[in-house]
Amino acid sequence: PLYVKHSNETDCDNLQQVRGVFVRLDDLVSQITTDQTKRIHNKVDEALPICTFTAGAGQDQLTTGLNGQFIHSQLLIDCLLRIKSTSSAKNELIAVCKKEYEGNKAGLEILREFQQDYSPNHALWWYTRDSFAYRLLNKVLRVQNIDLLFLFRFFIRDLQQQFKDNQCTSRVCLYRRQLMPNDELQVSKDSTGSSTSNSIERVLFEITADLVAGVKSFANTRSFSYFPEEEEAFFMLGSIFRVINIQQDNEQVWLIQLKLCSENDNDLKSVIDEMKKDYTESGSETNLLSLGNILLSMNEYDSAEKYLFRFLDEQTNDHLDIARCYYLLGNLDTNTYHLDSSLT
Repeated sequence: PLYVKHSNETDCDNLQQVRGVFVRLDDLVSQITTDQTKRIHNKVDEALPICTFTAGAGQDQLTTGLNGQFIHSQLLIDCLLRIKSTSSAKNELIAVCKKEYEGNKAGLEILREFQQDYSPNHALWWYTRDSFAYRLLNKVLRVQNIDLLFLFRFFIRDLQQQFKDNQCTSRVCLYRRQLMPNDELQVSKDSTGSSTSNSIERVLFEITADLVAGVKSFANTRSFSYFPEEEEAFFMLGSIFRVINIQQDNEQVWLIQLKLCSENDNDLKSVIDEMKKDYTESGSETNLLSLGNILLSMNEYDSAEKYLFRFLDEQTNDHLDIARCYYLLGNLDTNTYHLDSSLT
């Protein structure tokens, strides 16, 4: 877009492709800043974090490879949302973010504002704002940084509650465009027998969502967004979509048609429910022990050890789960070939 600094707005009324005509320099700078913020927020080269499950895989493939990544991501999200937040959760996140934004005055000022003013009913406002909450959480989800994801758990839970409170009440059809690496697109296309050739492909997601029992929450965020003039909808982290069709149009854009699945009608319900029983141990509360157990099953041994020892540090010696925690630490040492310590 073009921006014009001119002494008289009316002289430029007929200019084409002009984003705005500004007499005052402050107004020009303000408009450019606002537009740049929106471009960052909606940039198409920022891929959605996606895990893929292939239906019809054998029993031995359910928890390995891409299918295993999908199942474990579902378990991890479920666990983080169930773990109770502590009063220090927000301060822990802010302390890490301050190191991330060291030397960035604007970023640190937003962090200070977050520390003073954040409340659970403003989670969506903060996520849609161009701030650390949006940038860092999206990065964490893409790279699967367990430690930062753990620190964001209170914020993700607040987002979930806002989605539930403002759930869309009718069927919606939404669109999301982005660039996607060839290998990620090919995973989705394998079932159709098609192939791609470029390293980066342009894709357009067409997402249909019906309000039926068991679906993850999805909400129109216009009333709660930092950009209330934009018509956007958000799906809760961990939402499951079925690939309906993939085809390329005349402009070489891949159209991927998705349908939001109920947690009750996807092919994984029985597998996920069974694995949930393993990490919650007969319905006991979900805690750091549960998280360590899931991370152990994901072969994230360093992270598993960290949260299992943190669990021990936070419990009294007579806690009922102490013995199970030591059992899991023993399994961890066995899996990492520390056989001597696994026997002690």
